[in-house]
Amino acid sequence: MRILVLIVSVIISVILSACALINKNSNLKFNVDYPLYSSDGEKFNFNEVAKALDKTFAVGLPVLLFIHGRGDEPQKSLTGSFFVEGQAVKKLEEQYKIKVLMFNWNSKAASLYDRSAPLSQMSQAADSLKKVLIELESYFLNNINKNKKIALLVHSMGSIVLQTYLKKNSWPPKSKGPLFSQIILTSPDVANTNHADWLSKISEVENVYISINKNDDILEKSTDSRQDSEKALGLRPEQPYSPKTTYLDLTGLGDTLGKSTGAHEVFNKEKMKNQLHLCQIFNQLLTSKKPDFESTTTQTNQSNYLKIKFNVSKTQECFNF
Repeated sequence: MRILVLIVSVIISVILSACALINKNSNLKFNVDYPLYSSDGEKFNFNEVAKALDKTFAVGLPVLLFIHGRGDEPQKSLTGSFFVEGQAVKKLEEQYKIKVLMFNWNSKAASLYDRSAPLSQMSQAADSLKKVLIELESYFLNNINKNKKIALLVHSMGSIVLQTYLKKNSWPPKSKGPLFSQIILTSPDVANTNHADWLSKISEVENVYISINKNDDILEKSTDSRQDSEKALGLRPEQPYSPKTTYLDLTGLGDTLGKSTGAHEVFNKEKMKNQLHLCQIFNQLLTSKKPDFESTTTQTNQSNYLKIKFNVSKTQECFNF
């Protein structure tokens, strides 16, 4: 009898937890009128970009604007979902001691490896990004505190949102200075072919960094709606490279020397296999600090293509979060 009661109690507990999660996520449905979300789930419309920035900066921590990849968003990045990975915003805030403001676009896929549904929303996503960047530029131009800095993290299919924006618009001119402290493209799903054409429009003004992992499990399967001659940029960049962009190759940074890692969410410290230099670089990039590549990378015959050095450490402060 006691066993039966215990089983029933467990079942009820699971049901209540599921109901609580459903209720928590009930308001986290994509809405084109609300392009920004803070980590607590508060949403902001296009007229509230300054309000969203004020709220995020008020905490006093480094600030990051995050453009997510494919998935049922904003739910996936804020509270998690039933697909691979999730809760990216929570991981970023907890692991890097930063505050994240998320740009939300209609990235819901029809299946695990479907790209066609998110691709069909790129034009709308780029138009939304344009409105947000205009407000962002105005915010920093008019802000009394000129020391405020914000980094931009663009993940996976979010890179196609950025590419589409640049095909339709120009980047703020160099005369105005960089809009972001740095721009980081992690595991970019955008096509590797002719990527320098659009990427150089940004890197002429901004400090731009791209992560490369030639064994990325997700990007290897990211072939839907892609031409046969193309690969994902984050999987295999194709020459010519963007001359003022820094390529950071983490291929082979597994838990033993030369062992591959299939990590796609490469900013997640739990996926870094205790690679100290990888952790240090992302700490610097995501907190608007100037990265130190001299001790953490090896330069290749392409001066702006750097190989991150192998260095496994389970005790370093970088992994204490």
